[in-house]
Amino acid sequence: MLTSAHQGYYYQDLLSAYFLAKEIANGRLDTKFRFDKKEKKGDSFDDLVIWSDGKTLRRQIKYSNSDSNHQLCKSDLANGGGYGLALSELFKSWKMLNDANSEYRLCLAWNRPSKDDSLLEILSIDSKSKLSVSEGLLYRINLDKLWPKESKPLSSWRKFNKEVKEGNRADFLLFCQQLIIEVEL
Repeated sequence: MLTSAHQGYYYQDLLSAYFLAKEIANGRLDTKFRFDKKEKKGDSFDDLVIWSDGKTLRRQIKYSNSDSNHQLCKSDLANGGGYGLALSELFKSWKMLNDANSEYRLCLAWNRPSKDDSLLEILSIDSKSKLSVSEGLLYRINLDKLWPKESKPLSSWRKFNKEVKEGNRADFLLFCQQLIIEVEL
């Protein structure tokens, strides 16, 4: 029996193989891939990078099995929740990678947030982007809810407030436009 960590790596390998097979099936044989390797120190989107048709797709993949049955929640994005997904850290990674032609996606084999989770206050359902696989749900960060114009970010997002400076709202908006959060993969 694989440990939970090993199951996560196995899932990451399967999902990566799916993306590879999809590119081949669609005749995109010039597509390039990088698997599980940081581009630079601090790269949070290092599980899978795909270069195709002049665009870069950066993926961070997280897995949950029936035992852990993880639900995306505020603590995951507010302080990392032990998964390294704090918005402040993802934003730093985005700034460091400095690639305006990339899509940054959290591919989470986790359940959607519960209806009473305050994370839903800052998430909007994204019905325009394509799912990675045939099922799932896509979210985007609603910047005006997390960080209203002419104001400070929500005070309950302490780590974010501490690590992201006020003058960075315009940059953070660009990051939010490139970030997709996909759950229930």
